[in-house]
Amino acid sequence: MSDLENRVIELTQQEWNDHGAPLLLARLGACDNGDIARLAKEQSNNLEAYLRRHLINRVQVVRHRARHQLVGVLPLDVDVDSNGGADALLERTQSTSKDAIRRYHPAFWAAFRKPLDESKRRYVSVREPIRFFDSSEADPPDDHYEIAGEYIAGPDVDPDQVQEKVQRWLTDKGILHLVYSMMSRPRPEYRNEDLLDRLLHSLKPEDLKRISMPLDVINKLRRQRP
Repeated sequence: MSDLENRVIELTQQEWNDHGAPLLLARLGACDNGDIARLAKEQSNNLEAYLRRHLINRVQVVRHRARHQLVGVLPLDVDVDSNGGADALLERTQSTSKDAIRRYHPAFWAAFRKPLDESKRRYVSVREPIRFFDSSEADPPDDHYEIAGEYIAGPDVDPDQVQEKVQRWLTDKGILHLVYSMMSRPRPEYRNEDLLDRLLHSLKPEDLKRISMPLDVINKLRRQRP
């Protein structure tokens, strides 16, 4: 089995394990900087044709009956009917996309959407208030990370592709998504600063990446005021 076939199977299985949903072909093709779509097209007319020709015994391709643009791939052992049918499974991918947008701070998400001038670099703050800005300076200022152009998806791609870029950036930087999460980040205007806030604000970005802390200690710091 080729490296491409193994990679497709790996990504398909990972999506099912993580979200219980098909991997949309639009997302699959964009993986690995678009190499999946490019390599598949070298062997077939398009990615769907490649899957049906080369991986028919390893994955299954499903298409929405009414929304024909929704085409996804599933592991072969997934029982589509017992999971509500192909339409229901494909519709799960849409709620996953909306969740990705809600998951992150709006300014952080926008940093991966707004086009970047080739002469500039983009920097995003590591703590509240979350902001990004473009500059010709080569080094990030204190308390900022750089978002290189290769990670910026642009304004016209679907949320799944932006999410892929975001996740790759977080992984490459060694950053937990909680740093920019809207779901887990407490809003400062709703409570007073606690010891955990004081600790986080005192650390540099490179220190934040190296520190892990038991949840009971985090809870204790969260409940105590400085």
